[in-house]
This record gives sequence, C-alpha cells and structure tokens, in this order.
Amino acid sequence: MLTGFRLRRPVRHSSGQPVSGFRLIVVSNSCTGPDSRDTFPAHRYAITLIASRNEAVRFTPCGRCPARSHNSHTPQPTAEGRQHMRRRHRIRVLTAATAFTALTGGLLTPGALADEGGERTAYIVQLAEAPLAGYRGGTPGLAPTNPAATDKTRLDVGSAASKAYLSHLASLHKTAEAGIEKALGRSVERQHDYRYAYNGFSVELTEAESAKVDRLPAVAQVQKSFKRKLLTDAGPEWIGAKSVWSGEQTGDRPGTKGEGVVVGVIDTGINHDHPAFADVGGDGYDHTNPNGTYGGLCDPVTGAPLCNDKLIGAWDFTGTTPEDDNQHGSHTAGTAVGNHVDAEVQAPTIGIKRAVSGVAPHANLITYKACIAAGCLSPSLVAAIDQATADGVDVINYSIGGGSTDPWGDADAQAFLGAREAGVFVAASAGNSGPGAGTVGSPADAPWITGVAASTHDRAFLNSVTDMTGGATAAPGTLTGKSFTSGHGPAPIVHAADHGDALCGAPFPPGTFDGEIVVCRRGVNPRVEKGTNVKTGGASGMVLANTEAEGDSTVADPHALPAVNIGHTDAVKLEAWVQDGGGDHRATIAGTTADRRESNGDVMAGFSSRGPNTSVPGVLKPDISAPGVDVLAPVHTTDPTAGPEYGLLSGTSMSSPHLAGAAALVRALQPDWTPAEVQSAMMTTALNTTMRKEDGTTRADAFDMGAGRVDLTRAGRAGLLLDEDAAAYTAADPAEGGDPTRLNVPSLASGDCAGTCTWSRTVRNPLSVKTVWDTSATTPEGMSLSVKPRRLSLGAGESATVTVTADVSKLQAGSWRFGQVVLKERQSAAPAAHLPVAVLPGGAPTPVDITAEKNTGSHEVTLKAPSRINGLTATVQGLEQGTAVTKQVTQDPTPLDPYDGLTGTFHTMTDVPDGARLLAAEIASTTASDLDLFVGRDTDGDKKPDAGEEVCRSASETALEACRLDEPEGGTYWVMVQDWLTGQAVDDVELLVAGVPADDKGNLSVRGPSGVVQAGSEYTATLEWDEPRMEPGTTWFALVALAPDKSSPAGSAGSMFVKIDRT
Repeated sequence: MLTGFRLRRPVRHSSGQPVSGFRLIVVSNSCTGPDSRDTFPAHRYAITLIASRNEAVRFTPCGRCPARSHNSHTPQPTAEGRQHMRRRHRIRVLTAATAFTALTGGLLTPGALADEGGERTAYIVQLAEAPLAGYRGGTPGLAPTNPAATDKTRLDVGSAASKAYLSHLASLHKTAEAGIEKALGRSVERQHDYRYAYNGFSVELTEAESAKVDRLPAVAQVQKSFKRKLLTDAGPEWIGAKSVWSGEQTGDRPGTKGEGVVVGVIDTGINHDHPAFADVGGDGYDHTNPNGTYGGLCDPVTGAPLCNDKLIGAWDFTGTTPEDDNQHGSHTAGTAVGNHVDAEVQAPTIGIKRAVSGVAPHANLITYKACIAAGCLSPSLVAAIDQATADGVDVINYSIGGGSTDPWGDADAQAFLGAREAGVFVAASAGNSGPGAGTVGSPADAPWITGVAASTHDRAFLNSVTDMTGGATAAPGTLTGKSFTSGHGPAPIVHAADHGDALCGAPFPPGTFDGEIVVCRRGVNPRVEKGTNVKTGGASGMVLANTEAEGDSTVADPHALPAVNIGHTDAVKLEAWVQDGGGDHRATIAGTTADRRESNGDVMAGFSSRGPNTSVPGVLKPDISAPGVDVLAPVHTTDPTAGPEYGLLSGTSMSSPHLAGAAALVRALQPDWTPAEVQSAMMTTALNTTMRKEDGTTRADAFDMGAGRVDLTRAGRAGLLLDEDAAAYTAADPAEGGDPTRLNVPSLASGDCAGTCTWSRTVRNPLSVKTVWDTSATTPEGMSLSVKPRRLSLGAGESATVTVTADVSKLQAGSWRFGQVVLKERQSAAPAAHLPVAVLPGGAPTPVDITAEKNTGSHEVTLKAPSRINGLTATVQGLEQGTAVTKQVTQDPTPLDPYDGLTGTFHTMTDVPDGARLLAAEIASTTASDLDLFVGRDTDGDKKPDAGEEVCRSASETALEACRLDEPEGGTYWVMVQDWLTGQAVDDVELLVAGVPADDKGNLSVRGPSGVVQAGSEYTATLEWDEPRMEPGTTWFALVALAPDKSSPAGSAGSMFVKIDRT
C-alpha cells in the first residue's frame, strides 16, 4: 500500500478555480487486461483524483498522457506532400475531458495549465513534405533519397543526398516551430523530431492551440497522442529454422543463423546483461557489430554500459532507462534473436531446464524502449520507429497494438509505411482479442505491415485432473489440459461458485478454503490472478475451467499453486460432477510434464485475433501465423539475487517475434529482396493444410491463420515474389477514393463481392532459371475461382500478371467464404505457392434509412445490378420492432476497462432465437461526446457483461456507435454502453436493439423492375410497408436479400438493411 503522498499546491480546474472534495485513487500500472497472460510487476502507479464535479486529475511518472480526442482539418498540401499525407481522424485517449496531467518526478504537482483551451498535452505535428525514406525529388538542389527512386533496396542514411535532405528537414522543423510560436504567441519546445520514416515532431499543445497549428500552411495534420497496448525452445525448430541454420533448405546459398542482420525491437526495453544477449552465445559464436559503432545510450566506441557486439544499441524514449522494467521487451527480443543458451526456468511450484534460442540467434539487436508496463504513447512509438529507420535495421518487431483503426490515419502505421519505403521489414502482433470475428487490431491491419496470428508449436506442458472420486454421479475420467505447475492431491475439490465468485475475480478471505482444489471459471480477470486469489483463501490447488467463449484452447501458465487449465468440453463435465449435490468430491492434479508431438502443433490460439479486417475489408488479415502459445524465452525480474531469468508467456506478442526472426533469416539469405517480397515469400510458402481452429479439430480458415503458419523450410527458396510501393499504398486509401483490393499483396480479399469480383497480381521470378507454373484453385461448394493464365512461364528475373475472378452468384449473401489460388512449378525448381482468398458474397447490405409519418407508405431505392437481372426477387426477413432503452449515465472514471463494474456503463439483455438473421444495436441519440458500444453472448447465464463473452465492439471516437451480428447464434445477449467522454454532467442515451428474425412478418414488400436490367446498370426498387403497430417513436428493422431471378439464391444480387423510424 502506498502512503505519504501530499499535494504541494492546491489542485485547480482548467478554469483556474480550486477543486475540492476529491478522492485520491492509487492504481498500479500493471499491464493486466482481461484474461491477459502478460502480467507485469507494478513498478509504477497511476494516481487519480476524482473531484466532486466529475473531474479527474491523473498523474503518471511516464510522461504526459493524452487527454481528449481532437478533430483536425486538412489544409491543401503540395503534390509531393499530398502523397505522404494521411487522412484525418480522431484518436481517443486515456484521460477525461476535464483531466490535466503532470510528470511527477516523485512529487505530486499539477501540470502546467495553458492560457487557452485548458490542458497542454502531447500532439504529433506532421509536416507536408516527405520524410527521408519517401523523398523522390522535386525540391531544387536536393537529389532523391527514396530507395526505389535511387534504384536501391535500402535507404542509405549516410549518402550525401540523405545528409543534405536531412539538413533541409531540420531547417523546416525550425521554421515550422517558429511559425507555431508566432501563431500561438508563446514559445514551444519540440519533444521528439521525426525525419527518417515520418516528417514532423511532437509538441505540447492545448486542443484550441492544435486547431490553430493545424491551419498552418506547412502542416499536413495534427494528431493527439494516443496509447497502444503491449500485446523458445520448440518454436524455432517447429517453423523450420534449423533447416536454414544448417543450409539444408537454402537452395544454392549457405546456411545462416542471421549473421550480419540487424533486428530492432520496439518494446519495454532489454535485460541487457542476460546471456541471451551476450557477445558470445552458448554455442561459442562471437558476434560482430556490422555498424562499427554502438547506438542509443551506449558509448559509440566501447558500448558501455549496456552494449556489446550482439546488443549494438539501446535507446529509451520513455524518460526512464533502456532497461526492461517488466519482462515483455526481453521476451520478445529473445524470441526473435536470443543466443543459444541453457535455460533454467523457475516457476512458483516447479522448475525445468531446457536449451533455448531465438529464431535468428546470430543476428544483432537494437532495442527501442517506447513502452512501460502501463502502455505505449504514440509520440514515443513514432520516435522509436523513426530512429530504427535511421539506424538502418533490417527487421522491426512490434508486439504492440490497439483496436482496429484507420491505418491511413494512425501515426505509427504511417511511420511504418516510411520504414517500409526505407527497406525495413515490420512484423506486428495481430492482437489478443480472439476468437471473435473482426478482432484484428492496429497497426497490424495496415496493408504494409505483416500482421501475425498465434498458434501452437509441438511442445506442450500438459497437466491433468485425475483420480476423481465421490459425488452423486459418476466421476469423469482423466481430464487433460495445460499448466506449468507441480501436482497436488488427492484432495477435496469444490467450485468457487459455491463461495460466491465463480470467476475467482477477487481474493477470497483467508479461511474460505481448507486445502481444497478450487474450480474457477476462466474470463474477465487474468488467469494467473485467479490462482493467487484462491490461494489467499486457503486453497491448495485450482482447476481453471474454460467457458464457451474460450472453447478448448488452453494455456500453460506458471500459477502460484498447483493448477491446470482445461477446455470447455471437459469443464462442462467437471462442473456438472462437482456440483451434482453429492458429497466427498476428491481429485488429484497430476503435475506438469513436457510433451512433444506433432499433434500438439498448428492449433490456433483461442486468444489470437481474427479477421475480417474491419478497417480495411479489402485486405486480408491476419497475414500469417507463428507460434505464440507457451513460449519460453528470456525475461526480466526485479530480484537482484536471481540468476538469468526465463519466462513462459503466451500471446501474439510472442508470435510476432517468431515471424521477425524468420524474416531476419530470409533477409540473410536474400538480401536483395524488398520487405514486401520477404512478406510474400513467407506467406505464399506458409503451411496451411494442417492448421486447425482452437478446438484442435476444425480446419482453420484465412481469418484464423492468414496464409498459414510460417515455414522456413520453403520461404527462403520461394520462386514467386510480389512487390508493392508506398505510392500505391497511399493511393489505396478508401477515404480518398482508393481501392485496397488492387494492392499487389499476397492474398485476395473482398468485402463487397456481389456476383463476381476480380483481382490482379504481379509476380516475379527471383531465380536464375526459367520456371513454368501451373495455376489452379480450391473453393467451397457454390463458389468458383478462375485463374488466368492457366500456365505461367517466367524467365529468370521476369514478371507477369495473374488475374483471378471469383464467382459467388450461386451463394447466399452474408457469410464470408474462403478458397485459395495454387501455383505449382512443373520441374519443382521452387516450392509450390498459394494465395489465400476471402470473399463476402453479396457484399455488405446497403443501408436504407426511412423516416415514416404513417403506418403505411413506400420508399424508392436506387441500386446497381451486380449481374444481369431478369425478374428481380426479394426475400424479406422482418419487419421487426426494435427495443428502445433510454438511460442516463455519467462518464466512466476508468475508460480503458469497460468491464470493471464501476460507474459509467449500463447494459440491457435481449433474447435471440435460433435461426435469427441479424442482431443490430445502435445508439440513436445522446448528449455524450463519445460513447462505446459492446455486444456479447451471455454464455455463463449471469446476465452481466463479461469481456470473454464479447462478440462485437464499436469503439470509434464518435458517440453514435452501432454493432451488427450476421446470423448470430441463438441465445441470450447483452448490449452494453460505456460513456467514454461526457458532454455534460449526466448524459442521456437512447439505445436501440433489434433482432431480425429468419421469417417474413408480412409487413414489408419489395417491387423491382419487371424487365431485364444489364449488369452494372442502375435500377429502382420500391419498398412498401403496412404495419398497424408502427406507433410514433418506434423503430423497425428488416433485412432484404435480392436475387436476379427466381432460380438464384437470395442475396446473390445484393441486400438491404432497412430501418424505419416512425415519427
């Protein structure tokens, strides 16, 4: 417990008036989201003062945190600048509208208040001219520096042209700073300068000042600081790294372990004295520094005090030190490039010894600390990306992310676009919000970043509940799961629900248990925390029982007591027996054993985020999968007496560095390949035939695994490569009329495939011999894929275009379908290649919003025929009246956790019958500035929202959010609204919830053209309604599926989502 804090001066509101009657809340800054495996020691604390007028003053020791969201307005840039501008959008941040923040330095003193507009907080100011990586010429006296424009693979930061342009940018920054000072009438100080991957700087502004800065001619945009979250023993071998190390699968090139390749890790720093990052590895390899000097806070000549010839740079952008202050950064770095070492792993109840290494153990490492345990602020992240680009790293790992947002608007995503122009490959975590659909996060959703899903490798730490006796019913047999603990028992076994907390969400009072094994349900709070909570109450063991939301995907956590995590199927059996009303239930936890077999591998992790890509539906995400479950790698602890530390972690934070290490090996083998070509080599050769969903049985699809699991036995020998440049990525922005489906990426996706959809992809032969490829496709029933040409002949170095057309006219609309294009080289000169395909037949329904003054009426809609229509037919489901819920709510004091049960949220329950076509929820009106909307299926029947039950989230920067579930599973659902940012002291909210049934209610009809309508032509459809119960103030919903004729399936000509508001 923290004591002894006092305020050095009165706390004042942004108006200058004193704030009184506040409460002091101290919260540990540990990165422990719902059901998170990544749980860090609490070295820092967030101190919040909640005032009587719903005011919040948040202090953190990690720099200034962002406050309210901000709308920017775009000035007209030059043609050169427009190519590198990103579209404006609002980024929401941590603190409340009335918050102000200070860097404490150990003293609780309020931050400086600006004269205008309230609080000053960090903003990123992007200038209109291109960064070094993107400059293609056009400024008199300055030669191009972009690698493509100079016919180079990598950015040369030391060239005369680069030095001249960097000097030009530095001058522009000073001029822009002076312009800002003149516009604001005060001095400003640049906190970070960005010149290599991103052109701009960060400064502290008020919201009102940011609007003034945004209007300056040299400024492309102003974006408020936003926050990102932190998202091997068997892993390298499972993905085929040994075949590259030995040279067995490297073609005509010698084997490599990544010698000479530099990997940059942007994370929480590094445990610099760990043997995994020593100059000489456990295999005797003595590293060489390819840069010749050391970077960051290391002496450039000697490397002291942090660096050596392995770890050749250590930067800090957090204002702390480059040292890892939890475990995340060391673990990700070790997974990617850690030395060969013999690891001794000590968990609370068990210890093991294993040989471990990173995927590229001889590669060099530079670390960029941009995060602490509480999260990562965008000014620091962009500074880290910019510095890594300047350092000339070959690969960046970014085990960091947030919810899905527009990649053409996010500062870090745009900085990574500059890094790709510079020749840097980037791997990023897809996110840990699975297995629900549409959960892939940012910036992994960007087309120019390789988003990595998580799957299992072949080593599993198995444990079991066994020797069960007693009860009124037959005891289950042995139930096998995972953990990393010792055994216990036989002992009595009880359910935590019988003691008032089925989730074990809070510490049980001492004496609650007397040595029993306690069954806890998974979800909401972190898994390891549950074990600690029951141990506090006197338990001697725990069974962590998956709910329906987690399915049968289990994790081997090092719990504080003997424990085992079992899947949902077994959990149902165990819970039924433990709660059968009988007595003397007893069981034994067997204890962990290491089990290595192929059947353990290539199962998708339940937590791994899934597609579709909600921000860019025309780009398939995730891109690829890699091991991310129970990964053993170096960590960092605060115990000064401890030996080298190792930890067992799970998450896409662990799969991303596997992919980064794999990219390092491919770059070592093929130094002339561009980052896009490296990505395409790994995706087109990925293993996809044996990948399974989290249940361990069902075949995985492209929204689970992307192209499949990375396979290094084939990636470095790829015979077809796909490339794309930054100009095309920029032009693909949908907000500017671009089409992401036209990007030359190694996957094919369409979220709007009405009838047919077509893609073109250009491939290059990187081999020194001619290759001949036969093309084919595999598709589900009812869908066809045509590939032209059927035979592809490519001379050495030649390129050709492949055109693929999907015909989904025979499929009912509304459900994504998957296929793949396969290319096989006739003489086996290269591994077979494949491109995953994902299409949504019928496309997204056309929204039709009608305001009706009567119970009967009609409305005309203009539509475009996706195919030839000869007698339009319509299948109507609905109209069904929606439920209106009107509530008053105050701002959530903890907006980053909507499930914490505090104020600032409300929810309603709704029943969805089997066969329902759609469940829709939308915020119709509110006085709040920003609301978030969440929908979940109440799998545990407690009629309360749980994070593990969430199936839809609408959490943009606006207030009028909406969620729609197509073909939802029958059951009881909850709909929750969170007040992120208040518009007044108490906000009014009107929520509409409606389930569209599978049947036609007979109150809506559709008339179309009687004759023929040619494909691509517009036509008019008339909707007519007659509903006596349509009273003023009610809202009605329907889904209308269209077909071009009576013999075609409903939806093959598109669909309409109809909403009628009766006034």
